[in-house]
Amino acid sequence: MLESKGNPQEKKAPEDAKKALGKAKDAIEKIKKIASAAYVMDTEMDCSNFHSTIFSMDATERGFVQTVFCVPETTHGQTLEDCCEGGKMAEEIERALTKWSSYASIGGVAQYSLWKRAPIYTSERTPAGVLGKFDIEFRPASPEEAHADFERFGEQVVPKTWADADERERKTGTKINFLGEDFLYDGPLRVAGFHFTTRVFGGEFPDDISQAIAEVNENAPKRELIVHQGYHFFHADNGRIMYSAFFRPEEYCAGKSKLFGDVIISDGRMAFFPNGNRVDAKDFSDLLMKEWIY
Repeated sequence: MLESKGNPQEKKAPEDAKKALGKAKDAIEKIKKIASAAYVMDTEMDCSNFHSTIFSMDATERGFVQTVFCVPETTHGQTLEDCCEGGKMAEEIERALTKWSSYASIGGVAQYSLWKRAPIYTSERTPAGVLGKFDIEFRPASPEEAHADFERFGEQVVPKTWADADERERKTGTKINFLGEDFLYDGPLRVAGFHFTTRVFGGEFPDDISQAIAEVNENAPKRELIVHQGYHFFHADNGRIMYSAFFRPEEYCAGKSKLFGDVIISDGRMAFFPNGNRVDAKDFSDLLMKEWIY
């Protein structure tokens, strides 16, 4: 009787499976993730000090979570036109986003990636990243703002009496008195301020920022008139900044990040080159942490 020597492919199958499993394991391990934050700062801080706070990342380089607050330049007297599409409040939103981005990326992680204190003055280059959850906090119009709109637009901004308004309308509307009767001003909400709940971390460019997203979501201020606007992510290595913007957490893709620009520190000055264009330098020396440079 002839003995069956078996199919050679059957012997290779377990070995191929082991190799495939090993490759899958290696691929999973290579995914760069962000560890949990070292600490959460509960108090909101002004945007103008945020770049200096980035330099306080602890030795673990796990970073921190903190909310940065920007106040609109026009805090009072916001008209109906200001709050409509294309009005001054749209400019305020862009101004706030630009201001936070400058302090977070150019003056913050990019500068940190060039100069770091760990724990003494050193020129060690250290990559770092920052994620910001951008929210706008709205408020009802003030009585003065409501009256100004009523004088200009008349009854179209007061659709019903205050007595006829429901609970939701009373929360977001404003009571104004005309000819001895209270009416509901139903014009647009005004902008009270801008919140950037920020997650800062040290380390290489991450493939997975789900931990950072979870932390900013958990620690972002939560009030009825705070509305989510999106996420903005920056990562800097040796002064080169990569950027990604997305609205929903699942929309983040590391491969879709774009070059934001380059930061160079020389002779006590800090220059930013948008999109890496070396002939279009912007002076950001006012954000330079001179006490960190020797």
